[in-house]
Amino acid sequence: MKVDRPVVRARDLDRVVLLVSGPLAAIKGTYAYKYIKHGEEATYASKKSRAVPVPQRSTCAARHPWYDLTGLVDPGFAFWPKSQQYRHIIPGNPSKIVCNCNLYDLGAKDLNKDEQKVLLAVLNSTVVGLFKTFYGRYAGTEGNLKTEVIDVNLIDVPDPRGATASVAKRLTDSLKSMCKRDIGGFVETSLKECHTYARALEISSETVYFGKGRRQHIVCQSRGEAELVARMASLGVSGEVCVPKLNPNAMKLLHFVNARHEKVEKRLRELAASRSGDSDTQEQVFKLLERWYVVGKPAAGARTVDDELKG
Repeated sequence: MKVDRPVVRARDLDRVVLLVSGPLAAIKGTYAYKYIKHGEEATYASKKSRAVPVPQRSTCAARHPWYDLTGLVDPGFAFWPKSQQYRHIIPGNPSKIVCNCNLYDLGAKDLNKDEQKVLLAVLNSTVVGLFKTFYGRYAGTEGNLKTEVIDVNLIDVPDPRGATASVAKRLTDSLKSMCKRDIGGFVETSLKECHTYARALEISSETVYFGKGRRQHIVCQSRGEAELVARMASLGVSGEVCVPKLNPNAMKLLHFVNARHEKVEKRLRELAASRSGDSDTQEQVFKLLERWYVVGKPAAGARTVDDELKG
């Protein structure tokens, strides 16, 4: 889950694994030596076998020396995540890092280094990201796709050896660019944190719904524009209004509107409280003053605050 771009390097990790293959005499006096010697003498009981020293367990006894795991390690040129949720990242492994059971080593010994880079770029493409959903199975939390080795082997992937020099360069250049930035998810963070239908309606992308029946709606060009339009509608603004389309500009204006309204709201509530001691009446007066502030006072002859208080 800590992988945030299509490459994993040793300097990015906070854990290491030590593999010992030589005779113990070569590392005598080290903590590794003490650890292995402890394993030779300690016994651990299990439900399937009696308590015996670690070297006498079946899997360990089949190795010589029993603690040597280097023969089982063959790092690939990239990793395939066993579980994927809302993201598609196939990280390259230029440092030949050893992975755990949550990652699969991808090997392509029949490809040269350049062809492996092209393949890695292809694996990080949107096409493969979509293809993989037809394999494996969903398990656990929503959107968690599990793929076993047999599933990965069945996925159709374009052959990098068929790429022309220009296409190969475009692919590898794109991969280099991707490695310089974090890879986001397929959905927004707010949507991933949504757990109720009501919350889903509140954060439904760039769409703004109007009315109790939500029958009318508009699709904005950015999340900022949608939030700004929704905020203006909640303040009583209607009709045609020109607002910024770009997210940064719309969010800047939204923050300005909220800050200004917050300051004015305090003063309007003070005025409402000075006209009546009844909380319901105060709220009615506040709503009227707020509307006057937002859309302007009504024309001459329209109802006043006193009229509203009298019913």
